[in-house]
Amino acid sequence: KNMSFIYSSLKNLKDRARASVTIKTFNIVFFLALFLVIVLAIVIRLTPIINGNYLIKAFDPWIQYYNAEYLSTNSVFEYFNWLDIKSWFPEGVNRGALRPGLTFTVVGIYQIVNSIGIPISLYDICYFFPAIMGGVSVYAIYLVGKEALDRRCGLVAAFFLAFNPGFMQRTMAGFFDNETIGVFATLMTFPFFLKAIK
Repeated sequence: KNMSFIYSSLKNLKDRARASVTIKTFNIVFFLALFLVIVLAIVIRLTPIINGNYLIKAFDPWIQYYNAEYLSTNSVFEYFNWLDIKSWFPEGVNRGALRPGLTFTVVGIYQIVNSIGIPISLYDICYFFPAIMGGVSVYAIYLVGKEALDRRCGLVAAFFLAFNPGFMQRTMAGFFDNETIGVFATLMTFPFFLKAIK
């Protein structure tokens, strides 16, 4: 009797496992579409490389890179007490008063990547970071749309943000400024807020 019970339990387990593993074709197409939108968003933002333009653009991104370079070679205490006389002589500029989110994120990534043995420069990370965060932000708005209505709404929102000219301009490779991480952080607050309300 015990053997027949074990046999029927194993057979039921096999049937339940087969039923839970079946993947709907709609899900495959949907997640493939979402993946393509995110990949296209990143590839479009990497187009300056095609033109041979491997340069951080504009004035503010260079200030952000300058801050990240200083933090990568000095301590956190020195960073927050840094009076930069190179930028504004003789009074100096208190660099620690600037928003440190982007600087600390990029330097953290730089230190983690180099500690696991991948030799990549801080400049490379700062150059590619906006394009990668553009793609991650597209996924973040998908989560917002999914939480607000459904996942189709999230896919449409992701599509529109991926090809939005205003957002694309601020997340192109080489445009290393606060918007790259600020838009992502702002978007990520909404799904958690909607989950908390529900």
